[in-house]
Amino acid sequence: MEAPWPTTVVSGTDRPPDDRRGWLRVSVGAALGLLWLVVVLLVVRRLAGGLVRPLSAEMLFAVAALAIAWTVGARLLWHQAERRRAACAQARPLIRIGLSGALLLIALTLTLPGTSWLAGALFWSVLVAAAILLQWSWRRSAESVDLQSVKRTKAVPVVRDVFEEESTSKDDAMVCQQLTRTREADGVELLYGTMRCDLAAGQRTAALHVAFCPPFATSPEVDFEQGEGPEAALKIGQLLPYGVRIDVRLTREPEGPVGVVVELSARGQTLKTG
Repeated sequence: MEAPWPTTVVSGTDRPPDDRRGWLRVSVGAALGLLWLVVVLLVVRRLAGGLVRPLSAEMLFAVAALAIAWTVGARLLWHQAERRRAACAQARPLIRIGLSGALLLIALTLTLPGTSWLAGALFWSVLVAAAILLQWSWRRSAESVDLQSVKRTKAVPVVRDVFEEESTSKDDAMVCQQLTRTREADGVELLYGTMRCDLAAGQRTAALHVAFCPPFATSPEVDFEQGEGPEAALKIGQLLPYGVRIDVRLTREPEGPVGVVVELSARGQTLKTG
């Protein structure tokens, strides 16, 4: 009997199926599109003379709160998309400028003649501060994502090439795990590599175990993705300072023996002993 598929994830970064990645992309686009639809309508009404009566202070603050909540929500969706690699790097500047620009246009459009100077000043201050904070968060997030990309593109392919070369050699033994560990000046260690999970005919679930030796000080940040093999869903079954278990589930039952190759990286503070 097939073992039940675990549903609890301790921590780490899970690779979602393609439909979840598509949902993230659609959600970010819809959030930005709806926000700019409202902005365009406000601008058109202002230019057409439809907005002549100044809003009260309460209404201005309500609009500011709603606009900030909407942009922050879109920003968080994009952050999740980048973490799950469902986001397109080329679209990042467009989303970044679009969210902050929408806030500034809302402030400009709704500041009508006759608006209380105090309410208007607070209205502008809140929206401009939100736009600046958004830009700051984008910069920090971009630096983090780009740093991870550089590390993966420089390190993981080397291990992958060695893995594939040794796995396809004429030796009877097959390489099932190839890991490399580096240490940075601040004591942070990066472990990365490639591993293979073999499944027999009719077997849909299996588990990969990776030991961290020496262990990290705390549970590290783990990122992984499927490199080769039949389509499968990957998730973290357990993550500890001294090891991780990745659960593998094939989307369909294999007719014969198959292998799933997984690329993994773990980053965390080194454990200080003595």
